[in-house]
Amino acid sequence: DDQSTSSSGASIENDASDAGSGAASSVSADFKQTMDSYEAFFNEYVDFMKAYQADPTSSEMLSQYADVMSRYSETMSALDSIDESSLSTADYAYYAEVNARIVSKLAEIGQ
Repeated sequence: DDQSTSSSGASIENDASDAGSGAASSVSADFKQTMDSYEAFFNEYVDFMKAYQADPTSSEMLSQYADVMSRYSETMSALDSIDESSLSTADYAYYAEVNARIVSKLAEIGQ
């Protein structure tokens, strides 16, 4: 367990060093991974909602609905909590790009 802590510390230290040396022109790996996981969830969410809209009485869909909606709420909250003003230029550009794809995907079920 101590190893994971020290490697996390090293990772954070490296990220800080990279930021100080002008690496702000590229998206940080941690931020990219976070945004990619949000986007992956929304892809799953849209697929689920399409299936649910096609057959809202399906017992399988109904049993999954509460879990999906809970995950949706958690993901939206996490996404909304990102302080955009604290992002590097590259991170903000990626944030905007992913958000645009998410909104576009959500529009598929909003009709």
